[in-house]
Amino acid sequence: MKYFELFAEGKFDEVVVSTIALAQSDVMAAEAFLRVFMIRENLFLLSKSTVELIEKESAQGNAYAQYAYGRWHSIKVPSSDSSELSLRLFEQAYAAGLAEAGAALSIAYVFGDYGEVDLERSQELLEEAFAGGSLLAKWRKLRQLAYGADDAEPQPAEALALADKLIAQDEARGLPANGAWYFIRASAVEDLVDRMSALPDYEKARDLGIIQAWFYTAYIRGYGNGDTLIYKNQYDMLLLQAADHSDAAAICAGALELIENFDDIVKNNLPKRDAVAQHIFSLLNKSATLGNTVAMIELGDIFREGKLGNKTDIELAHNCYAMAAVHDDCHGYERLVDMAYLDMIQLDEHTIAYYALKGTRCGSDLLRSVVVEAYKNGELQDYKNEIEKYYLSDADETEAETEAENKAQVEDKAEDKAEDKAEVEKLESTSEALNSYIDRCAEYCNRAKKILQEQGDTSVITPMVREVIRLAGHLGQFEHTLGAAYVATRDMADCVYEHPRLLLQLKQTELDILEYIEAVEQHDLKITDELRDEIAELEANIEAADAGRFADIKTESKLKSDPVEWTAEYEAVIDEAEHEAYSSLVDTPRGMGFCFAYWAEKRKALAKRGIEWSSPNILNPGVMFD
Repeated sequence: MKYFELFAEGKFDEVVVSTIALAQSDVMAAEAFLRVFMIRENLFLLSKSTVELIEKESAQGNAYAQYAYGRWHSIKVPSSDSSELSLRLFEQAYAAGLAEAGAALSIAYVFGDYGEVDLERSQELLEEAFAGGSLLAKWRKLRQLAYGADDAEPQPAEALALADKLIAQDEARGLPANGAWYFIRASAVEDLVDRMSALPDYEKARDLGIIQAWFYTAYIRGYGNGDTLIYKNQYDMLLLQAADHSDAAAICAGALELIENFDDIVKNNLPKRDAVAQHIFSLLNKSATLGNTVAMIELGDIFREGKLGNKTDIELAHNCYAMAAVHDDCHGYERLVDMAYLDMIQLDEHTIAYYALKGTRCGSDLLRSVVVEAYKNGELQDYKNEIEKYYLSDADETEAETEAENKAQVEDKAEDKAEDKAEVEKLESTSEALNSYIDRCAEYCNRAKKILQEQGDTSVITPMVREVIRLAGHLGQFEHTLGAAYVATRDMADCVYEHPRLLLQLKQTELDILEYIEAVEQHDLKITDELRDEIAELEANIEAADAGRFADIKTESKLKSDPVEWTAEYEAVIDEAEHEAYSSLVDTPRGMGFCFAYWAEKRKALAKRGIEWSSPNILNPGVMFD
């Protein structure tokens, strides 16, 4: 059992050295050896001498070493021929009957390493390897169920059942517990119940040698089931322990926390600023060296935007994004394509299309639309089968839906204009008229909510808000319609974004209605005081924006947003920019990744109108948006 004790301690070099020659004949040695190469993060922890030993054994025909050396090349990608070399090694090990190699080849077909993606062949190989007892196949099956794959939704209940089955099988075979199964079990429990219920499984996975479980344990101990850090001292202590165990995610999290609080930490202290910035770079570089692509993207964003006191360095930003892309992170490809579109780097149309294809293979829905457009324009013809089979059909299916949505929005706009024209007349006070105003307010609120839910053109909401303000203000003059007037203003307030002055007007109307209700009922309402506080905050932020005091703008959101969104100049043009942005995204599916396409188009539209705006993904580099 020494092998597994070494594994639990994270001594992967020692596990490999002590098992590589025995793996072909000893069941326990083979199990321990294969557990090292099952999980991606482990491969970044192997020493140069261990890798040289694996290469040597591979050259002598050891199928386990061939698989291991191929896996190391496919994950770390240390050279330009790593993909080709790994395929050759996997094929040799597969021919020798090693099920693990079949699982590795299954992955190769997902990413198009043979030229084009072939998901059917990939699944065939995966099922075959799973039936053959492959650890890598079991790991991939579990992850597919827990996190979803190939547009399939996660199935946590099935992931939990399979994890329990694999745990029981190992116990029946007399094998030491495999922390990987407990790690996925924890993820499934977290989805099905809550984080705290998943903690024991994460801790067991951690104690059994699953490096990435360290960060999850620290996070849950600090945050519990919520999004607010409750036990900071415990969290910080566990995060340091996680970093000591080479958990790349924990190291990156430490850097991101410093970045988030950078301005408060340095407080115009230049020497301290430089020292903290250097520490952040050290953490991010270490995390990136351990294979963490979030750290790679973060470094790229820092160089691209010139943050932390650094000057903009497009070449370094490009290198960081390219590193993430090489490690199959779709966000790396998205950043590269975005830089090309903004003329920050020079790429020809063919290269942009190819990067988009690679990013799509890695899971980017945003770049999928770029691939489809490029293909329709004559690019990527060598990948005809893949595009038409997996990407073009999806685009065609959504095109009719998108056209229908756009047509409906056009009709809504026409209807709004007609209503606006008709309603310039004085509002009436008859019972029939008041009831029609109530119905119209409800209709506008429901329509606005639907547009937001379906990610439609939000510019059409603004005239609805103005009309609700007008109608609710009129309804607020009559005791029997006060309740309906309040509901209309309250519900519509949830649909107003990027219009602080319009929202202020709406909330002031709501306050007038509530104060009338208090007068009628002869008692104060708690919600009225809360609304006054909201109005005061809105007024303070608007005043700060008008005065150019952006640092004084306060919001409750944990995500950073561009303070220019509070300016009158921004509010005056945002509807035009929104309409232009959505109009350019007619053929873009409203799914994962749509936000990146929308933000890019919105930024262009605002720039045309003299507004320089930074999107949420730029301002929150450590956050993964979908």
